[in-house]
Amino acid sequence: MTQRRIDVLHVLAARGEGRRRQYLFYPHRKWTSPDSGRPVLALPTKKIATGRTASSLAAAALRRSFTAVLHDDLGLAVERPTWERRLPRAGLEMCSPTQGVPTTYTIWPVLLPVDPPQHDALRARLGGRWLTGREALRHPLLSPTARRVLERGDLPSFDPSTAGETGERKALPVDKWTARLAAAARAGDVNALGPLFEEMRPWLRACLRACPCTNPLFQVRDDVEDALQDAVVNALSHLHAFDPCLGSARTWLWTLTRNCAVTILRRRGRPIVSLFHEDGRPREEIAGDEGDPADLSEEREELVIARRRLEQALGLCGDKVRLAWELRHLHGKQYDEIAEVMGRPLGTIATWMHRVKTVAREVAAAEEEGPTRGQ
Repeated sequence: MTQRRIDVLHVLAARGEGRRRQYLFYPHRKWTSPDSGRPVLALPTKKIATGRTASSLAAAALRRSFTAVLHDDLGLAVERPTWERRLPRAGLEMCSPTQGVPTTYTIWPVLLPVDPPQHDALRARLGGRWLTGREALRHPLLSPTARRVLERGDLPSFDPSTAGETGERKALPVDKWTARLAAAARAGDVNALGPLFEEMRPWLRACLRACPCTNPLFQVRDDVEDALQDAVVNALSHLHAFDPCLGSARTWLWTLTRNCAVTILRRRGRPIVSLFHEDGRPREEIAGDEGDPADLSEEREELVIARRRLEQALGLCGDKVRLAWELRHLHGKQYDEIAEVMGRPLGTIATWMHRVKTVAREVAAAEEEGPTRGQ
């Protein structure tokens, strides 16, 4: 799948000062929530026709898009628009809500003060509402790009009272997941990540199912679990890099999970038979006798091959890894429970699980490339 790249301008029409400063949000006509079907809450936005260099974009294309937002969206007749402050740009990778393809967004936020006589008129024009940064971040339908701006930018969602002795700004935790992940990152506590990830797992699965780019993953249950497994391994490896000033736990872990899912989909070739039912029970045989006999026979053969490759991989990984795998997949234990039973760090358990899948893929690749490599 080709990664689409676009630049977008976000205008933060603002009223008030300090912590009570509010921004104008409106329901997006074309972007709806995959869970409820309701429009997401967005900032006035325009795509930017990128130039050859960042400076040309900032000087010309950015100003043209800003003028278009003022005239087309906000209805402000400004001949030579200026902005109070251009905020640090932000980046986000996600599926385009309108195109349904993987997209890298470069977001250029601009803060625009609005005079008091225009407050009600702008709200009525967009059918929107005025919200503080904190109120918007708590809103369940806030668009991911707007959330990224509020979490990243120099906005009142950052409380000056939390600054350290050096004056460095620290982000306020926008939710419990972010606070817990930030604490684990500061302490380098990989064991704290396991329970947090398991708690977020249903939400991440729902995101995988709702995103058009990753929904095909659900054709094979093993692929869904592989994506989540690869994501937790990546999170454990890069835990030190998490910065709540750059994004929430949801944004960080969803980005990791989505990237792992896209990698698996790119790697997917012919249809794969899952070793598990949808509810997680091990699959003993092909259910039912309906369907084309040739297809059923091929599916049974694929199931036998998958079992054999898994058994070979478990044998190569050793008894401890086998036990951890069985506790996870046959007994339904969570990673932190397995770590407690086996007296091992959670990061070790996650690495073992990842090793089984890696070795199984190597076994499959060796078989498919011929007997010489297999030997």
